[in-house]
Amino acid sequence: YVTSGVALTPDLKAVVYNTAASHGGAERWHALHKLFKAEESSEEQRRLLAALGRASDAALLQQAMDMVFKDEVRGQDAVFVFVAIASNTGEAGKRLVWKTLSERWDECHARYGGGNFLWSGVVGAATGYFSTRADAEMVTSFFESHPAGSAARKVKQSLEAIRNRVWQADIERKNPSSVQSCVASLLATA
Repeated sequence: YVTSGVALTPDLKAVVYNTAASHGGAERWHALHKLFKAEESSEEQRRLLAALGRASDAALLQQAMDMVFKDEVRGQDAVFVFVAIASNTGEAGKRLVWKTLSERWDECHARYGGGNFLWSGVVGAATGYFSTRADAEMVTSFFESHPAGSAARKVKQSLEAIRNRVWQADIERKNPSSVQSCVASLLATA
């Protein structure tokens, strides 16, 4: 697609971009970044942004995050970068988004905290993918001294989701056969 100029079917673009970013290494990531910079369609830019956040290399994820703060990404599209990186497989993405929000709180709040949907999206991306008690404590502690404003509800929802994941992991660890039988019974009724 990049070298031949043959257009991709629109239904496959996101799949191709995400696969290239997550499995193609730095060369493919930079090719996608170049496509992003040349793209005029905001819809296509968002697809490419989401893909850039799927990189498997932490340095490339950092480059994707840096794009937001270098104003390479339109303000209303920044949430796509935060969500893509945070939902990336493994720990690196969610830790990077949390680190960015917590260390650059004032800047993030100034950019996105004006009471619109962007702020909830950014805060949700930074908090919504954790799964340990320590994570819940970290998020709780941070927001005790950094009021989330219009994203306060998102923080509560994220904490509830984290605690549910902890609870589920505890059940699975203590009694894996009960979880398996529960899943089997659910599948049998579907």
